[in-house]
Amino acid sequence: MKRFWSGPLPWLAYLPLLFWPWLWGMPDQAQMPLILAVLALFLPLYLLGYHWPDGRRRLAALGVLLLSFILTGTGAVWTVLAIYAAAMVAETRPARQAVMVIVAFMLAALAVGLWRGGPWVLWVPGLGMMALASGAGMANAAIRERNRLLLESQDAARQLAALAERERIGRDLHDLLGRTLTLVSIKAELAARLAQRDTVRAEQEMRDVAQAAREALAEVRAAVTGMVASLPRELDAAREACAAAGIDCTIDGGSNPLGQGTGAVLAMVLREAVTNVVRHSGADHCRILIAPLGGRVQLSVTDNGKGGAMQEGSGLQGLRARVMAAGGELLIDSGSGGTKVLVTMPDTGAA
Repeated sequence: MKRFWSGPLPWLAYLPLLFWPWLWGMPDQAQMPLILAVLALFLPLYLLGYHWPDGRRRLAALGVLLLSFILTGTGAVWTVLAIYAAAMVAETRPARQAVMVIVAFMLAALAVGLWRGGPWVLWVPGLGMMALASGAGMANAAIRERNRLLLESQDAARQLAALAERERIGRDLHDLLGRTLTLVSIKAELAARLAQRDTVRAEQEMRDVAQAAREALAEVRAAVTGMVASLPRELDAAREACAAAGIDCTIDGGSNPLGQGTGAVLAMVLREAVTNVVRHSGADHCRILIAPLGGRVQLSVTDNGKGGAMQEGSGLQGLRARVMAAGGELLIDSGSGGTKVLVTMPDTGAA
């Protein structure tokens, strides 16, 4: 129904205005075949022209305009057809060309009217109606175009949101599983070595493996549902992971409350940095420092491992993107004396 009212058919209700002079005088019977022939040509041009591409629609509109000129000697209000012609052009694109064509149609109608249009009351008002009908048509087309662009932008926004969510989940899972699987691997290897000579401790290590697996499952669920990471929990996990790997871990700071967003980003950075220390550094000492810095907060993770040239994998690249998106800065200094990961973040306030 909505499509019907926005199409060309309802506007045919104005077509009888073509014959309103007949209310006080019937036309010459000799003119009737010509009038009927014009109408027979007008209807398909008008109805079909609305469904044609813009270029062909303008040609159809030109045909309707020429048909209106044929009626100038019949006593009918010939500008009614000229109004339909202007309205057909109004919704074509580009709009600037449509305006030029409409102006040309109006000038042509004015010239024909001055030449042989008959009584001015039968055709001069039609020129004004050509301008009004075309203006209304162009406004309607502009509204439809804006609605189309709005729908496209909304669809693009939904796609970008879905992509961002997939990337977030991917980064979170990488950060979560990297640290947890490293801890599970270390403890499982330790339990295997202890199985023959210290079954009690080996059993405890395997219990720790089971606990780490349960925590990892909970964290994965939290990542999928969008829950944020906790900095205090990551500090405890970092201490445990370093202890399992035989790395002495010193933690300074971290007691001051941080904004939820700041704390979540720092927790992710801490997780990835400690995972790299445990898996790749070969260090025996790691220091974690969290310190306020005039409205900002710094997190540093320093180890005394082998250091050297360090290539950023997907984990560190993802963290860099997180930190930059939150208005912070991530620096990595990896030399012969070890590696230092330094993050400076704006503090969004206490949670």
